[in-house]
Amino acid sequence: MGKNIFDQVANFYEKIFPEHIFNYYLKKRVNFIKKIYSNRDCKILDVGCGTGALISLLNKEGYNVWGIDNSENMVKIANKRIPGKIIKGDMLNLPFPSESFDLVISVVSLHHLGNLNKVKTAIKEMARVTKKSGIILIWEHNPNNLYWYFLMKRVPQDTGDEKLIPARIILKEFRKNKISVIKTIKTGFVPDFAPKQILPLLDFLEKGIQKIFPLNLILAHNVIVGKKD
Repeated sequence: MGKNIFDQVANFYEKIFPEHIFNYYLKKRVNFIKKIYSNRDCKILDVGCGTGALISLLNKEGYNVWGIDNSENMVKIANKRIPGKIIKGDMLNLPFPSESFDLVISVVSLHHLGNLNKVKTAIKEMARVTKKSGIILIWEHNPNNLYWYFLMKRVPQDTGDEKLIPARIILKEFRKNKISVIKTIKTGFVPDFAPKQILPLLDFLEKGIQKIFPLNLILAHNVIVGKKD
């Protein structure tokens, strides 16, 4: 991830989008993680954790959470939320022993690497630090959703060096690293400009679109869950 740009935006990162949009997706991800891994005794690593907003909520749910990010200012903010559990480091060389975590997640972070070879290395590292029979979750922008190409030109954290990752690449790297795919979904129908009042309607429409091919191909995010063999 781009160190300098994330250091620059860290203090206002959570206000780039309207509060109700930020909280909507945050809650959506927390609820999804609770469904795929309900055991609160598990140890979770968030790769590219940013300000720690997601793992802070998971921490409040009783999970044992850890985070890593290469932005010093992001790490400082995250450490205020979860003291001593956030590490400044490189997702291409995770500073943890092999098979350290029950659940390893990366949420809209990998595309900031800007290079598919780096993405492959990051996934390999995620697989390495995941325990046998542990779970890996990758939640990334869907390149088939054309709105990303407009939105990413407007937000300060995106510099133009990002590389959106096709789901097939993630699936291939899972197989290469002996991660069995257990769930693949497309999700996300709420744009950044949606008024708060219509969020329930958009959420309802998304559930219908998810079942309709080929409309579901353009939903905003690819969510891929795998289990380490």
